Amino acid sequence: MFNHLLVQSKKTARKNSFLIFLLLIHSYCLSAQTIPKKLVGIWEGKDRYVFFEQNNAAHPEIAIFLKDYYGWYTDRVAEPDSFSEKEPIIRNAATTKTPEHIFFELKELSSNSDSWELNLQYSNYQQSIIPICILDDKMYLNFYIKALPSFENTENLNNSNDFSGKNGYWRGSAISEGIKASEQKVQENLTCYYINGNDTFKIRYWISNMDYSNEDAFFTWENKIFYVNKHILSAGNNYSCTSGKSKKIRNLKEKYDFDFEKALFNSDNTLMILDSEPYLYKLLDKKTFEDLMKIVKENNSRVRPAAKPLFPESNLDWHWDLINELEKNNAIIQEVRKRQGKIH
Repeated sequence: MFNHLLVQSKKTARKNSFLIFLLLIHSYCLSAQTIPKKLVGIWEGKDRYVFFEQNNAAHPEIAIFLKDYYGWYTDRVAEPDSFSEKEPIIRNAATTKTPEHIFFELKELSSNSDSWELNLQYSNYQQSIIPICILDDKMYLNFYIKALPSFENTENLNNSNDFSGKNGYWRGSAISEGIKASEQKVQENLTCYYINGNDTFKIRYWISNMDYSNEDAFFTWENKIFYVNKHILSAGNNYSCTSGKSKKIRNLKEKYDFDFEKALFNSDNTLMILDSEPYLYKLLDKKTFEDLMKIVKENNSRVRPAAKPLFPESNLDWHWDLINELEKNNAIIQEVRKRQGKIH
């Protein structure tokens, strides 16, 4: 009996050791990566700064600073522990005792465009996956990647030789709320477009609990068949455009009125951006930790001008001599005025 328990104990110990080994490997893989050069540096948006730093190939870091109080104070809400060691945080009513420490990893979405999924890990149970892309030192959240067509799609496209242009299947991603210091809600839908000359079709995908399939789905238009992905994996979820085992697209908006004038494309037309304005702008003249701390100090040293008085100033005579004469025997009022230094 004792020998049996000893064998079981050794097996359990080996199993636990193996699990610990896997956790260590996973932790190392999260940190052992190189940030793309286009992403490294300080990014500024309307309500925040985001800083990607590559100390070395094994330890990339991210910091998120919020522009609180209508932009008058910069709060260091998420940063590596090393930041406060180099530049201590000044505690006040606008700061937290300990900033969040966020681990992250990047997954490339397309080799033909500067697009990634940014996986922000806040704890063992909380994470947010943010699809992002970069074009001309600007970061966007609402973008579409040109998917390679099947043979049938190429045959059906108007001016099929122009597939390097805007024609074809544009695969979307789940549009997030941005790069935040806390977990955000999952997006229920994503959108794809199929552009065929002057005809544009809008396709809605929704979160599905079906197993992912690399099958195609299809729709017909003017006796032609067009194929798209049946399922799309985005931000950690599986999105579908069909019901069950069907391959016919369920939600198709035909002849969608697409405004090319508002869309942005990269040089080889593999990336399409529909955001009206960028989410973040890269600060080209500020790139380092020291530059970031300088921004924080300059912002937090500003003093907001005093608010305008509710009532305009006037030369009204309050007759304080008469008021004091009337109140001179009121011990309570005299004591208050004495404390306030307003004895006239």
